[in-house]
Amino acid sequence: MAVASVALCSVSLGGFAAAGEYYKWKGADGAMHYAQTQPVGQLATKIYVDDAAPQPPLLGVGVPPRTDARRADQDALHATDVQAAKDNCVAARKNIADLESGKKLLRSDPADMRTLTPAEREQALRQARVQTARFCLKP
Repeated sequence: MAVASVALCSVSLGGFAAAGEYYKWKGADGAMHYAQTQPVGQLATKIYVDDAAPQPPLLGVGVPPRTDARRADQDALHATDVQAAKDNCVAARKNIADLESGKKLLRSDPADMRTLTPAEREQALRQARVQTARFCLKP
């Protein structure tokens, strides 16, 4: 039984490349090709393969499973994002109401505390409408 498993192991490992220099090129079909000898009539890049180098993990291997705790964390993050969008929506709608009211508004820059000009008011109103469209589910 031990002999059979050693033979099977030898056969299964036979497909792996040993360390050394190889050539890499893109074929006419668009596929990447690798060989230990330089291809004739093809522009190839010489590469070195180190069989002792760590291998990258396979796709999906090592990814933590969606546990209840992880799912709860993701749900909490989603709830935080939803609440932030609602808060931004409320702020944008308030800005629109203030800007459309015609009342005197000051710039928010503490170094330049003056009343908004009509052009600045229009620009702020456009920005508030963009924010409303972005964060509010209903206009």
